[in-house]
Amino acid sequence: MKKLVSLALSLLVFVALLGGAEGEVSAKTNFSDIPSNHPYADQIYYLVNKGIINGYPDNTYRPNDKVTRREAAKMIGSAFNLNGTKRKTVFSDVKNTDYASGYIQSAYEAGYITGYGDGTYRPGGQMTRGEMSYLISKAFSFTASKKYYFVDVNPFSHQYDPINKIANNGVTIGYNDNTYQPKRDMTRAEFALFVARSLEPSFRVTKSQMSPETRIIKADWLNVRKGPDTSYSSVGLMKYGTTVSRYFVDGDWAYVKGSGLEGYVHTAYLGSPTSISGKIITVDPGHGDTDPGASANGLVEKEVVLAVSKKLRTYLEQAGAKVVMTREGDTYPSLSRRVEIAETSKSDSFISVHANNFHNDAAHGTETYFNKYAPKAKESEKLATYIQNRLYKAIDTSNRGVKHGDFHVIRENSITAVLVELGFLSNPSDAKKLASDSYRDKAAKAIYLGVMDYYESK
Repeated sequence: MKKLVSLALSLLVFVALLGGAEGEVSAKTNFSDIPSNHPYADQIYYLVNKGIINGYPDNTYRPNDKVTRREAAKMIGSAFNLNGTKRKTVFSDVKNTDYASGYIQSAYEAGYITGYGDGTYRPGGQMTRGEMSYLISKAFSFTASKKYYFVDVNPFSHQYDPINKIANNGVTIGYNDNTYQPKRDMTRAEFALFVARSLEPSFRVTKSQMSPETRIIKADWLNVRKGPDTSYSSVGLMKYGTTVSRYFVDGDWAYVKGSGLEGYVHTAYLGSPTSISGKIITVDPGHGDTDPGASANGLVEKEVVLAVSKKLRTYLEQAGAKVVMTREGDTYPSLSRRVEIAETSKSDSFISVHANNFHNDAAHGTETYFNKYAPKAKESEKLATYIQNRLYKAIDTSNRGVKHGDFHVIRENSITAVLVELGFLSNPSDAKKLASDSYRDKAAKAIYLGVMDYYESK
């Protein structure tokens, strides 16, 4: 008889433990592993008091255990008082004897769950945070009025909508690194937290809206894609100089909005905004080909100014400007052609770069010209002044000032136009500097900074 009693007790203990693992046993007192200072204690005990969740026979809740899809269906079913009577379900892998079969079928009939394409529910599989967002958003009929972004949730993906809905309704704010981690398995503590927040408004949280950063498109035409890779399809094109709002970065790709489009673009083609972002600037290296310009002290003007102009182009482009060169090699566009290039490209300004010469090597220094009769004379004078004030100081030459000049390329130009004379090739001191690559770089940077000064003043 004692053996029979012992066997019966052992069987009861086994059944109780099985029930704790699947069906769970109600906790009569506080769980030993959920102290009052546990971050989710209020939410867990709120659900316990409502009879939605239970603990285990050893009076634990086991908050870090993973939630199965079976358990999730039961918890949601309990929250909505769904029929939990064990019965046959539409899913081939859910037995009618499964303790959660009634809740699974009821949740299916209510439209909260759909299962997999092969007709299974996979009740023993673990519930991910992404799957949980579907379940919660459908069960509570959440809607969204705002767009919240997580670094690891593609706004074009099927998961974005439910995750955004629960974020809109105070169920989640994600992690500190602004990820949601949709593939991560839900723990029992997290599940309780999500359900409690869904049921009780006082538990809800507010996700901070991302403050996008302003950026400038630096490619002539840039594909905006549906994902962070060239394998994703394009939703459209953004042109050079377009101002966009950058919301987050995923590896080498950024999610941006602008010009009526939103999507992913490669970060290599995004620049920080400056006073010349999106401006079109024509840089005109003087002379070229059969017209060498001035020659002295072993230097040829066409070579010096082309070298400086290329460096200038780099500085301007790095600051977000689009640069149009009238020549990039040893060629000679006519003077009228140089003007035409600037005007047909709809440039905002025109900078012609030259070097001086004089029969007397005593002449030295830097000067910058504008034409006082040109359509944009006042603006041209301003630009010339800003460039001159930077240039002569940077390369330590004499300041010969800003002057009116009757040069074709600035006289006939309808846009803001200046002509820079870097220094005198005929002067040994000036020539030595202009022969130096470091001084050529200083000259280019000074002209660039003068251009920046001009546009910042506008």
